[in-house]
Amino acid sequence: HWYNLGARTFALEPPTQPQHATLGVLLALGLECLERAGEENVRLVPTTPAQILARLFAVAASGGPHEGYEGAYGRLHAWQSLGALSEAAPDESLARVVTLAKACHWFHFDAETEWFYRVGWDVGVVALRPDGASLAVLAATATD
Repeated sequence: HWYNLGARTFALEPPTQPQHATLGVLLALGLECLERAGEENVRLVPTTPAQILARLFAVAASGGPHEGYEGAYGRLHAWQSLGALSEAAPDESLARVVTLAKACHWFHFDAETEWFYRVGWDVGVVALRPDGASLAVLAATATD
């Protein structure tokens, strides 16, 4: 139920330390959502897995930008998204998802681009995995 949605993982060589996860690294990934963006119109902010889960849940629990899954299903989808970003297997226990999520380094991003509509449904999440050798990105936006 999104107009634009992107979810990708990237291998990083050499591995990246959290303090080196910068706008430059994010922009170098070639994400469609950041096409033609420069550092002056992208914001990357360190955050926590709890804040990411809260953001994902806030969007999903209401059914997203258009009618869709709500309530408990929205909560399930938020947890599944957090797990996938954390590199959890689909059948991992909730406790394991929490452990994996806490081990990652989390960032929220937003941008002034043609892809994002700068509305309440915009989601931009980066999870740098604990070994620094991979990261996952989730970006979504919708508009009427």
